[in-house]
Amino acid sequence: MELQLLNVLIAGYVSLWVMTILFLYVPAIRVLSVYDKNNIVYKHKWAGGIIFAVFSLFATPFIFPCLFSDHLKEAFLKSYLKAVTGQE
Repeated sequence: MELQLLNVLIAGYVSLWVMTILFLYVPAIRVLSVYDKNNIVYKHKWAGGIIFAVFSLFATPFIFPCLFSDHLKEAFLKSYLKAVTGQE
């Protein structure tokens, strides 16, 4: 299999997409499990994970900087958890 530009771009995009799920969704669910186990998002974490994965498939180019910056990751997790729990 020869390395073509499209193959390299697709491999990079898929790896960023998987990293987005592992480094943003999984920690959010872990924090939510400590904070509120009765939350509907925590109760249906598999369905929420699928929805997050589909959303992040299209949003990866915009949210991938959160993977490489602790400050941006923390800001993303705080805003995501506020949205999920319904707090302002």
